[in-house]
Amino acid sequence: MGKLYDSDFCGWTIQRADALKRKSLNDLDWENLTEEIETLGRSETRELGGCYRLLLLHLRRWQFQPMQRSRSWKAARAVQRKDASQALADNPSLKRKADEIFAATYELARVDAAQEPGVKFDTFPPTAPYTCALPLDQTFFPGPVE
Repeated sequence: MGKLYDSDFCGWTIQRADALKRKSLNDLDWENLTEEIETLGRSETRELGGCYRLLLLHLRRWQFQPMQRSRSWKAARAVQRKDASQALADNPSLKRKADEIFAATYELARVDAAQEPGVKFDTFPPTAPYTCALPLDQTFFPGPVE
């Protein structure tokens, strides 16, 4: 079973799904099946983090580059807000980890935003200035830099 897993992953998944449908415990590749299920959970977590990261980047752009605001930035924020909200709706267990994922992602978004022309890394506070729920609000736009 492990050999097929390494040489034809798609074929392996088809056979394991068939074994699950037949409830054939002997035909399951327990080690690799366990690993794949764990990977699926991590993938959902990364998806939410990716949505937060892009959303935070666009919110930072909005706040720190007001002269460059565009409809595409606004549209990108709307898409990331919807995608993050959908990820949380599809995976309610992620809600318990949302603050942690948001905080971890904030640092990445901070680095991304600092790559923008004329923006320094130190411009951004070391921790997010709002909770993970606020950026998901379609009406939220950070105020100007004071």
